[in-house]
Amino acid sequence: HGDKVAFWAEIPTISQARPWINPEDKRRWATLRAAADGETVYASIYTPQVMNQRNRGMVAASQLLLAIHDGSSGGTANAIADAAKLKVKTHIIHPDTFR
Repeated sequence: HGDKVAFWAEIPTISQARPWINPEDKRRWATLRAAADGETVYASIYTPQVMNQRNRGMVAASQLLLAIHDGSSGGTANAIADAAKLKVKTHIIHPDTFR
């Protein structure tokens, strides 16, 4: 990609936007998906595990993880742990202090 940062869409399920209520959110999702250089879709239907699979895929494809994280457990914490295991350089910013 030369000087361009590649934009790869990591999509948990192809139907991710279907249950969303706000039409603008659905349009934005479709616009971002269309603008992507490529995409990885992890499942055809939602399961609780698919979001973590998507997060692991994002981390594995990254050279740097920039995480906005308040220290709570969940998907972002799991992605930070995955980055540590994969030795992906990580910067964590707390949303309350921006540090």
